[in-house]
Amino acid sequence: GGHAPSTSILPNPPNYLAAFRRACHLHGLPMPPGRTLRAHLERIPTTPFTAALLDYHYAVHYGDTPRDKSREKQILTQVRNWEKEANSRP
Repeated sequence: GGHAPSTSILPNPPNYLAAFRRACHLHGLPMPPGRTLRAHLERIPTTPFTAALLDYHYAVHYGDTPRDKSREKQILTQVRNWEKEANSRP
């Protein structure tokens, strides 16, 4: 027997989300499993990409917006820059 796919747990999160979790961890702001992106963003300092990340993620995952690779790439670049800031700290 097979298991019905669950929509609540994504088997492979989009790259930008995986990068965001990693960056949060490096900044000492780990995102607990089960916490929504919105809830986590409300608990951490605002970043240059907060609004874009939230708008895009919710439009795609909870709305009818198809995934947009170029938009994901933009967000991913911003997340990686934020990740680098954590790494460049003394």
